Amino acid sequence: MKIRWDIKEGSEGAFRHNHEQLCTVMSEDHPGVIAYHVDYPEPGVSEWVEIYANKDVFRAHLANEKVQAPLGEIIGVCDKITCRCWGDPDAASKDILAGFGAGVPRDRGRSVIREPGGRPDLSDLKMLVRALPRVGEVLTEAT
Repeated sequence: MKIRWDIKEGSEGAFRHNHEQLCTVMSEDHPGVIAYHVDYPEPGVSEWVEIYANKDVFRAHLANEKVQAPLGEIIGVCDKITCRCWGDPDAASKDILAGFGAGVPRDRGRSVIREPGGRPDLSDLKMLVRALPRVGEVLTEAT
């Protein structure tokens, strides 16, 4: 999923601090999290890409006690949260997202989930990892 956080004026420092707390939790022990990427494309805006192996991993991530405090702080310093999901989130996942004010747009475009059981094709994952530095270089050159 992609999440856009529109941060309240004067709150970016608190947002970034709590984002770092979340990244620490994510790097410790979060099995089933395939990718967790954060960008700050402009002042007052943060965009995240989160890829979970399946809906159970997504729910476990949000139920993790270490996630709840920093995520709550992040939510509190935002004016607007927009979430775009790949695939078709089930009702329980939509309820979770709605619980913290994230709108899920109706038109999500087309998605293909190759391994819905949560086992990604490793050749695709390796290709993505090899491409990431080049994507970073292109984005750096474009800014």
